[in-house]
Amino acid sequence: MFQVPSLPSLSSAQQDLLRAQAFDDRRPGTVVADFEMLLEFIGLEGVAIGGRHGLLPLAALGELNARLAEPMRVAMKRPTQKSYPALHGLYLLLRATGLGRVRPTGKAECLVLDPGALASWQGLNPTERYFALLEAWLLHARDAMVGEGEDPFQGEYLLDVILLFDAIGEDRGTAGEAIQGHYHNRYRGAGCNLSLMALFGLVELEQGAPGTKKGEWRVQRVRRRPFGQALLAAAFAASAGRGGEPGEEEVPEGEVAGFPVPLFGMLQAGLAPYFPAWRNNLTLPVEEFRAGVHTFRVSLGPVWRRIGATGAMTLDDLAHAILRTFKFDSDHLYCFLLRDRFGVWVSVNAPDMEEGPRTDETRLGDLPLHVGEAMTYVFDFGDDWRFTVVLEEVTAPDRRLREPTLLGGAGDAPEQWPSGDEDDEE
Repeated sequence: MFQVPSLPSLSSAQQDLLRAQAFDDRRPGTVVADFEMLLEFIGLEGVAIGGRHGLLPLAALGELNARLAEPMRVAMKRPTQKSYPALHGLYLLLRATGLGRVRPTGKAECLVLDPGALASWQGLNPTERYFALLEAWLLHARDAMVGEGEDPFQGEYLLDVILLFDAIGEDRGTAGEAIQGHYHNRYRGAGCNLSLMALFGLVELEQGAPGTKKGEWRVQRVRRRPFGQALLAAAFAASAGRGGEPGEEEVPEGEVAGFPVPLFGMLQAGLAPYFPAWRNNLTLPVEEFRAGVHTFRVSLGPVWRRIGATGAMTLDDLAHAILRTFKFDSDHLYCFLLRDRFGVWVSVNAPDMEEGPRTDETRLGDLPLHVGEAMTYVFDFGDDWRFTVVLEEVTAPDRRLREPTLLGGAGDAPEQWPSGDEDDEE
């Protein structure tokens, strides 16, 4: 169990240092300039992506790395996004801010910019952009946003970043091999916390030659920056002002139809006195309710059913309709698993389960699901039946539709209780 490092109160010299810090695209670090480069690369049309995690296209990684203010030295023959921790970190910020979203386009998927979030971003000054990205990293980012395994107990990165910073020597710094092997760099922050610390200007990095065996990115030495020490101490204090233990409580969030939406400006009350230019915050658009008829293609292996339902009907209505069309009994718990707009898995649970959101309170028209996207209906946690549920289209409202309706299908449903199963349970 790691102990929270004791951070002293800000000295008057540190407070003066924070107040004197200038902000532009490349100060105090290059994070804003590099993030803008990534936004420009994606553009209004978006870019096609590959792989099941929806990351940046492999073919573009070398070009994007070269366009960084400080390119990373990588010599791998077939590098992935994770081979470039700075790009990996910038992509994490893209998803955590809500500026970048993955959308289906035909048979492929595309990384696109959210127009409403982009408009809000463009209205911010350099100081406000810096702190929008800082809060996205420290408070809202999750490993799942970059395709890492889902951890239901993972909280915000703030404490992990402070622990990593605390491991770096104050004077000559720390050898890169030692700090890159630190637990909280390798297994938290999707392996990009160290590079993000440099992008935000919290530390100075000396890059080493790429490894001879794997060709991975290597760091020769890491040094703390006085600005980084002061800012993290101030952020830690501002986080404590939210109530609870810093870094351990979940960030208070907004909520739309039961789905969390990050609020930006959570650290503003504690930090803005040092940065008077921080007046506005990034805001994310609220998804509009879809009132039309939703057509779902529900598959269980090769067997499928097509079901129509209005946006006002609930996931609980859809769950029971699926069971009826597959001739399953409904006397079991279940949940729906889907990714939210930030790429994080959300479980919408049966009404009898303790944790929400719950299916009887979630309207189909409120789901963070676009045409072509899928969710998984997990029924009977013992037998673990998993139905793939794809939203095929949304058409005009139809008042004649009173309940979810079977529109078509193919194949004979499997037996829910193969011969002998019920006797075995008894």
